Amino acid sequence: MNVKNNQSSLQTVLWQNIRTKFAKIQPQLTTLIDDLCPGKDFPLYLICYPFGSIFLDDGVFMLPTSSGKLVPISDAEIPQNVQKGLAYAGTKIPAGIVLTKSVEAFICIANRIVPQRLYSAGEMFALWGHMLSGDFFYHPPRIFSMSSGARSIFMLPKIGDYYFHKNLEREFNLTQSPPKSLNNHWEVFTELSRHPDLNCSWATELIFFSEKWIKKIYDKKDQAWNKLRIFLFEYLWKKSVYQRNQILYHLIISSVFANNYNNKPNPYLIDTLKYLLAIAAGAKLGFTAGTDNISAPIDLLQNVYLEHYRLREYIPTIMHPAYLTKESNLRALYYSLQFPISEEFSQKTRKFSVALQDLTNLRYIVNYFLQQVCTGSLKVDDTLLGWIAKIGTIFNLYSNPGSHKYIIPANELAKIDPKLLYSKTTNNQLHFAATSTFFHGCVRISQRC
Repeated sequence: MNVKNNQSSLQTVLWQNIRTKFAKIQPQLTTLIDDLCPGKDFPLYLICYPFGSIFLDDGVFMLPTSSGKLVPISDAEIPQNVQKGLAYAGTKIPAGIVLTKSVEAFICIANRIVPQRLYSAGEMFALWGHMLSGDFFYHPPRIFSMSSGARSIFMLPKIGDYYFHKNLEREFNLTQSPPKSLNNHWEVFTELSRHPDLNCSWATELIFFSEKWIKKIYDKKDQAWNKLRIFLFEYLWKKSVYQRNQILYHLIISSVFANNYNNKPNPYLIDTLKYLLAIAAGAKLGFTAGTDNISAPIDLLQNVYLEHYRLREYIPTIMHPAYLTKESNLRALYYSLQFPISEEFSQKTRKFSVALQDLTNLRYIVNYFLQQVCTGSLKVDDTLLGWIAKIGTIFNLYSNPGSHKYIIPANELAKIDPKLLYSKTTNNQLHFAATSTFFHGCVRISQRC
């Protein structure tokens, strides 16, 4: 199912129509469903969204019409049989699974985009609310949005030059203004990817489960579905292990700096420490350089900025969110004080904080906490925090411009991370964009083993 004319599409399918794709990304789930032999009364909905589509908009589920336009599920243009099949979700997002590419769940709040999760092929979403009776109301679904591909995406070199941006306006009828910050890159990337001359075929395919599936999974009296039910609950339980213990980790961190820290710590940097530990645990998103096209049409966008925008000095490195897990096969991620994505909104102690000073203080806070974990006095040295502190993770600090005894110049990153130099279009005259604002106070979180 390929995207056509950069338009979304919806198709009602049966299990036998898509089981081959399922088997490639979720073999165990495929086997369990095969045993149930779901027939014609168990429809599934295969939806194809081109890059940048917001298919969950502040909690409202968006479906494509026959013309490819995205409208709320309650819209009259959506077929009644589809509305009925997904009625269990109301206007919210139904339970589903990613077949190809990726999607990002995020919250837009206080003029910030806060990424919540990146789902890759084989990962399921929106299950908790539809499987747990009564518990759904603890969850605020209307604050969430979801995009096809990464929403938190940007290019390292500056691409907001007025005159170079004019090249894109002339050649692609671009209506977006030159991006003033990293936060504004996504809008430009999305519009470019939709231009017919670029023939962008990037799209994510999602499968949504109809109401009949959810009722069977939820009905504990139906023993035939028991194995599938247990599999899904175990899947959700494993995915939430860090979140279920997060309040305890935060309590420990707060106690350390409340009782054992000579000077009153900067709340902003304490919150940053919490987030860095969550990245190291594989529970929160950091950033990596794109070298494939899973999170976005990386190759196409890089080529546009080389050939049409006419970048002349820097490699068009594109950063996107990712996890530091075995499944991701990544050895390191980045977090920038200039591009905060933490859920916390603590104010800095100084109105005009200096990146180098913040990094210096952050280094002291991180090291002090990890040392306390290693002593065993916090009684968490036999947990994930102990593994991070003792053998699991290295936190290195980078910045540019300027340097410090314990802060490494950002241009050194190009020597240890070849992903930052990725570009399908080879040009030996281009350099790593070490001067990017992203590196004006940056932490590299890397695994030791």
